[in-house]
Amino acid sequence: KYGEHIKFHISTLEIKTRIRIIGFNSLPENETVIVQFDFDEPVCVGFHDRFIVRKPSPASTIAGGVVLDINAPKLKKSATN
Repeated sequence: KYGEHIKFHISTLEIKTRIRIIGFNSLPENETVIVQFDFDEPVCVGFHDRFIVRKPSPASTIAGGVVLDINAPKLKKSATN
């Protein structure tokens, strides 16, 4: 769900963050969507790095993805591309 706290996994890191799903209230199944993450601390990622997002409890994988922009402006929930 939009604003939900999740675990972001990239390389060997596991980072707690908030997910911002652009254009949706929750992640639709089997769809490609744009999301942004609100990290509490700086995170070192690169363009096209792959990641996985998981729910902390009960532990389950939500989705995987690819980093598209490391300096994107903060998008509103209703933004579309």
